[in-house]
Amino acid sequence: MPVDRPAAIADTTFVPASGTDRLRGRTREVAQLSDMLTEVEAHRDTEVLITGPPGIGRTCLLTAVEEMAEARGFFVLHGDAHEDAGQVPLALLSSLVGESPPANPEMGEPLDGHPVAVWDLMEWARKRLAAGSGGRPTLIGLDDVQWADAASLRVLRMLFRSRAFSPAACIATRRATARDAKQTSSGLDADASRLELGPLDQAAVTELVVDVLGAEAAPDVAELAARAGGNPRVTRLLIDGLREEGDTIVRNGAARSVSRRPLRLLAWVRTVLDDLSAPARQVTEVGAVLGRSFPIEEAAEMLRQQPATLLPALHEAEAAGLIVAGNDHLEFVSDIVWQMVLESIQRPVRLTLHRQAGSMLLARCDGSAVRAAAHLLEGGRPSDSHTVSALTSASRELVLSSPCTAVELALKALEFTAPEDPMRTSRVAAAVSALIAAGELPRAEALARDVLAQSLAAPPAITAELRGAVATVLAERGELREAMERAEQVLAPGSLPGPVYESAAAVCLLGLLWHDGSGAAHCLELVRCEGPTGALPGHSGLPHDDRHDGPHTASAAVAAAIKSLMSWDRGDLTEAVRLIRESARQTPGRAAGSLRFWPRLLLAARRVSLCEFDEAEALLRGVRTEIDQRGLVLQAPIAMTIHARLLMRSGRLTEAGQEARAALALAGELDKRVLVPGTRALLAAIALRAGDTPTAAGHVRAFREELAGGDVSSADPQCDWIAVQVEAAQHGTPRAWELLRNECSGLASQLRLLNDEPSAAPWLVRAALMVGERRWAEDVVAAAEGLAARNPHVPTVNAQARHARGLLDGDRRALEDAARDQPDPWARASAMEDLGVLFARRRADPGRREGIDTLKTAMRRYADLGAHRDAARVRRRLRLRGVRARHWKSAPRPTSGWHSLTDTERRVVHLVASGMTNKQAAAQLFVSPHTIDTHLRHIFRKLGISCRGELRRLHLEELGDGEC
Repeated sequence: MPVDRPAAIADTTFVPASGTDRLRGRTREVAQLSDMLTEVEAHRDTEVLITGPPGIGRTCLLTAVEEMAEARGFFVLHGDAHEDAGQVPLALLSSLVGESPPANPEMGEPLDGHPVAVWDLMEWARKRLAAGSGGRPTLIGLDDVQWADAASLRVLRMLFRSRAFSPAACIATRRATARDAKQTSSGLDADASRLELGPLDQAAVTELVVDVLGAEAAPDVAELAARAGGNPRVTRLLIDGLREEGDTIVRNGAARSVSRRPLRLLAWVRTVLDDLSAPARQVTEVGAVLGRSFPIEEAAEMLRQQPATLLPALHEAEAAGLIVAGNDHLEFVSDIVWQMVLESIQRPVRLTLHRQAGSMLLARCDGSAVRAAAHLLEGGRPSDSHTVSALTSASRELVLSSPCTAVELALKALEFTAPEDPMRTSRVAAAVSALIAAGELPRAEALARDVLAQSLAAPPAITAELRGAVATVLAERGELREAMERAEQVLAPGSLPGPVYESAAAVCLLGLLWHDGSGAAHCLELVRCEGPTGALPGHSGLPHDDRHDGPHTASAAVAAAIKSLMSWDRGDLTEAVRLIRESARQTPGRAAGSLRFWPRLLLAARRVSLCEFDEAEALLRGVRTEIDQRGLVLQAPIAMTIHARLLMRSGRLTEAGQEARAALALAGELDKRVLVPGTRALLAAIALRAGDTPTAAGHVRAFREELAGGDVSSADPQCDWIAVQVEAAQHGTPRAWELLRNECSGLASQLRLLNDEPSAAPWLVRAALMVGERRWAEDVVAAAEGLAARNPHVPTVNAQARHARGLLDGDRRALEDAARDQPDPWARASAMEDLGVLFARRRADPGRREGIDTLKTAMRRYADLGAHRDAARVRRRLRLRGVRARHWKSAPRPTSGWHSLTDTERRVVHLVASGMTNKQAAAQLFVSPHTIDTHLRHIFRKLGISCRGELRRLHLEELGDGEC
């Protein structure tokens, strides 16, 4: 019927009478509909269908457009359809005209099915509607056409198509449900343009909160409003309820919530549930227990029905505005509506449904264990042995994918288990396994040792699992000798369940890698035993990863990893990489303990050693993504350490230091002491390369004290290697040689060092020649060349051998080969430096010039890598040859304070504040003591101090916590 509203002045700027808050977030849609009215004013008829789920604001938008049209001089007609309108003939048409059609008009019965009756009915409606238009543009608004009767839709379409009103626009609204779309698909909307309303964005919700509460939303109110999912009706019910119930206070201009229970919204949800039929309410409440979104099949299984029989009930719940259709699930319209439906279910009923859902999901083999765990935790009770068993099974299932959840489940199962229960040891073992995976090593060890000490009767497999767990903790803590002995005891009997075998085998791998590789052959025999068989008692076993079928896959993977370690130590690098790649391929996707990641991590470490940085980066990215996604924090520090080494080797020293410090901190938090010496050695190498000798020396002292104390055992040659290098940087090559001969005598004979460090052989040859030990240097060259001969296609070791030979024999061609072919950036710069020194020794002028140019190239390469100390050494070589190379950058600086210091002055501060004399600092920077004295005078003036004590104090303050 024609809308009766006060006259309004036509204006393109329109504010709807219903209030701006009702149209928050709909600026784009209002603009589109305004453009549509403009089209009608230009005599182009238009049809628009506004769709969206219940409560999304379709009616508010239609009302706003009708008001806008009236303000622009349109003749506006509005018709409403109601839920029962489909059963009343011509109900929508009657609403639009304002009166019912006569029962017996002259043209006969209007609904007798004859075409003439329909045409006459259309004419009857046209005469009554056209009288009010007066030639003005016409807007027909039809609300909720999903409930419209077919006869009205047919007549209205014929009226519109006959141009009975022209120019005219027809705007209809319809709920966006599959059932409603089917009911009206042949009606008025067949050719209409579609305008689909989605949820309000966060900005619109924020504006709506301000409109209602009169203040900005504090974080708690904003978070509560966000849970409405952008549905305007739910948001208004929520915020209006907070205001009317006095549940908000305004403080400092922000509205804060004093209650987290939106009672008005809860009352609305309960009213809607009460209005549903019994089947619709039942499926809605069961769906709420299943989750915010749920598959129809799961709801049907819970109700012991076929999915098809639920469709009418689901359509009813959707029409009520509680649920909507997702991509492959049904879901509640918002998080808070879902919570309100859950809260409306009586607690005993809700807990029972959670237990039913947990058992149902756990019985599946489709990865539903995480969801099952949530239900079991929610509904578990001590008196239900089935629930306790299900908690333990879920913990076993989740230990590799969600260890923190597995811990929660396993500890809950223990809480529900009596001390005399015969299944207690099995449940303790599940808790220990979960605690180790989650990185809680002390708790895991205490729990395992406590059960083992009680000598309780337990299945052999469970006892082996607990002993293997203790071995794992010992290995992670760095007590590798005892850990390997315990792991060998676990492996010796053979016929172990898969997870027990894999954990013990991983301990052996760890020990061989970091403690003593001499037992590799013995370990290889142990892992070649019968291998993993069966599952743990009380657990049905874990499904194989699709890529790793077969009962002995883990055994083959471990054997390949051990053989790879043996090949690497023999210097067969290509074979070692092939074997560890094979181990990574064969490792089961659900392998227990460290075995899941060790082959891939070891492969990444080998790639770093061979300067295959892109391949290593890709491997580490994949491993770290999996670690982060699954929360397997225990494996994170080693991945971070390998990444830090990659960053250092590629010249990104600042990032490398940050990553290594983070790895060291995390290893400390997890009591993963086995990593500490190697990570400190890496930090020392990073500091030394950056020219920070005091910090490097501090790390060396720290890891040597840890190793000397006996708490951690390690045979990592990197520790001895960096200790010798730092000694040389601090006190000169003779002192370093003394350390090498007395305490690190086996270092040069370890092929593992030459495999991992492309600069090791040249450094050792250079040092031996400086102290007059040519025979020793020849032995190093022989070892390097033997390694290269075994690996003709590995550039790092071949270039290393050429570099060492060039230093020994003064061979220009060998050094040129090394400077050209070495893929390691720092070792390449080192070869360039040695080549420049060789050139510069020549008295002939061309050779001297070539040597200077080569030294300049080496200096630039060092500088590009952040190797300030090495660049300073080359700069001194050039200075001694009469070449001054500028090494500072002009930049605007303040005249005083820390920011006024140059980079060189900062390095001087750091060295002097660490306790060095001018002579010692000069040696580190390769300048004279007089230059250090000049720098200090400038520093004292800029900082406004007069002595070294004040400098040391200011330096510590600048460092914050004193971290170096």
